[in-house]
Amino acid sequence: MPVLLAAVRTIAERLSLPSGTGEMVTMEGAAEGEAAGGLALDALRFGWGDAYEITAGDADAGWTARRRDGKGGAIEAPTADDLHRLIVENYTFMPVPRDLP
Repeated sequence: MPVLLAAVRTIAERLSLPSGTGEMVTMEGAAEGEAAGGLALDALRFGWGDAYEITAGDADAGWTARRRDGKGGAIEAPTADDLHRLIVENYTFMPVPRDLP
């Protein structure tokens, strides 16, 4: 099961979107369609946006996160799932305060 699937479902429920057709949405396939990439970005921002500034580039640029407390450099990954894993590792090593402006 994809790492971000639960977050994507939560966002869909909050936005009152249809639950889907039974197909599993995978974040690994985000480059296959803008809708999937948008959901992956929304899911990452939903879970981590108060601690990290998260952006999604095109297929060449990949995904980027920057800590909102300014510590460290950019965290870059080719997919949303890879970025999620790197954010979790970074946050586990040194948590980012969640009450930053």
